Formats: sequence, C-alpha cells, structure tokens
Amino acid sequence: MIYLNFSERENIEIKNLQMKEVNQSTRVGLWNLITTFYLNEKIIFFERYKLIYTDILKQTIDTFPIQDFSDISLPIAYFTSYTLGDIFPEKKLSDDEKKEMLENYRKRRKILYERFYKIHIIIREYFFKCRWNKVYDFLEYVMSKIDKNYKIPFANRCNDVFIKEKTAYRFDNSFEISPLINKLEQDVVIKVLSNSNEAIKGYINKAYSKLKERENENYNDVAEEAIKAVESFCKTLTEENTPTLGDAVKILRKKKEVLNISDLFLVSIEKLYAWASSTFRHGQEENIPIVEISEAKFVLIICSEIINYLQVKFDNLKKINS
Repeated sequence: MIYLNFSERENIEIKNLQMKEVNQSTRVGLWNLITTFYLNEKIIFFERYKLIYTDILKQTIDTFPIQDFSDISLPIAYFTSYTLGDIFPEKKLSDDEKKEMLENYRKRRKILYERFYKIHIIIREYFFKCRWNKVYDFLEYVMSKIDKNYKIPFANRCNDVFIKEKTAYRFDNSFEISPLINKLEQDVVIKVLSNSNEAIKGYINKAYSKLKERENENYNDVAEEAIKAVESFCKTLTEENTPTLGDAVKILRKKKEVLNISDLFLVSIEKLYAWASSTFRHGQEENIPIVEISEAKFVLIICSEIINYLQVKFDNLKKINS
C-alpha cells in the first residue's frame, strides 16, 4: 500500500502527472533505492562506481580518480609482525615501524575515500541534473547489473516511488521501464492537464494514479474519476451547477448549433454516462461489475479527449464573439 499524506489524499497539494519529466522528489526516492540496492556492498562498490563512471557518464577509464584499489588494505608485513613475529624474529617490526606503517596506511586510506567521495558527488550530480529520460536509462542500467535476487524487490520499490510521485512509467515483468499508456495517449492526457483548472487536474491525476497501481485488480475508481473530470469540465463550460454529466449534456445540446457540435457526439457522451451509471456509479453494490485495466484506460483517454474537444469548440466560439 502506497502511503499518501493528508494533503495528497484531499487534493490540497495536487501532484501533476510526470510524463516527460522526473522531479526532485522522485529523483531523491530513486537515488536512495540505487544506493540501498546497488552501491552499498562494501567489497565491490568501488568497481560499480567505476562502471557507472564509464558506462553512464561516458568518461574514459584513465580519468577515474581511483586507479589503485590495493591501497585499501594494510601491508602484509604489518600482520606478519603480529602473527609470525615469534617464529621469525627477523619479520618482527619495531613499535616505531608499526606506528609509521599504520600512519601511512591511514593517510592512503583517507586519500582513497576522498577520491571516492569525489566520484560519488560526480555521479550523484549527474543523476539529479540529467534529462528525465536519462534517469530511466540509469535505472535500467542498475537493473541490468544488480544481483538477480534483488531484481524483483528493486523493481517493486521503484514502482512504489513511481506510483507515489505520479510518474507515467514503471518497471514491467521483464524488468524494463515502459510507459503505462502510449505516446499518443500521453499527449491527450498532457493536453488536459495543461489547459484545465485544478479540480479537473485533480480528477485526471487521481484516475491516472489508480491506473498505475500494479496490485490493483479493480479499476472502477479510474473510470469514476475520469467521468467526474468531464462532469466538472461541463459544469465550468455551461456555467451552471449541473449535478450530473447527463444534465450537462442537455445544456450542451441547447448550444450545439453555435458550438458546431454534432448531436451524435453528444449522444456518445450520454452513452458513456449511461454505462457508468448502470455499473460502478449507481449499480447494486453486490452486482457491480469489475472494470478491467483495458476498459479503465479507454475511459480515461476518451474522457480526456472529450474535454480537449469541447475546449477547442468553446475557444473557437470565443474567437468568433470577440
């Protein structure tokens, strides 16, 4: 279950869908997962940073700040002095020699980790500043390198972030990042979000958010929110507080001549409303059919396009009357 705070649940702070962007909050959540699942294993994380440096940042290996990984270990002579000093006295180091060796080791280790931190900052800055599509490239790269036992947990945790932050993508069952709806459908939804008021944005955002929940088997809420968006839009256009979409269509029908809207188009909206009313909106609770994801996507896209179409008609009318 994805945690939503009070402001998100009540649509006080509305998060717009991220289709061609990845905002700061989303990057923070994803970077924390990359650090947890991929860059936290002490033995091999230097090598993983080097691969990201060359494969993702496209930098040459000779510019990698750490070239000699042997510096992270104490010299063998230091341990030999303790373990074999009694058997081979010539191997035993004096206290001053051991102190000097230990001090040199600490200096080298400090330099090593300073260089490592430099690499960490370079890669982190890249992740937080790169184009939105490069973030998804980065995630797929990590997925290709991650241990097979971590692939499913990493994908699920990333999808949790995608859902909470309302991004338009998710890891699929083949561990690739794919859009929930295709580019043409995305353009339809983006147009609604860019031209609508906050109430309509809230309904479309909520519908899309429900559509992306992988564990969801009932998509009635998606269709419900999409229908509400059209109702809200029609109320705005007609400037009347019509209680239902059916009532709003009746008012639109009175204006169909000046709006140049076909009556058949209005009939199609009525049919959509009738389907919604007879099923998940006003049907008997025990007999309400489950809306499948294909139907939910269809209703969301159709409702978005209805809003876009009617907006164009009213914009044209304003131009004629101005």
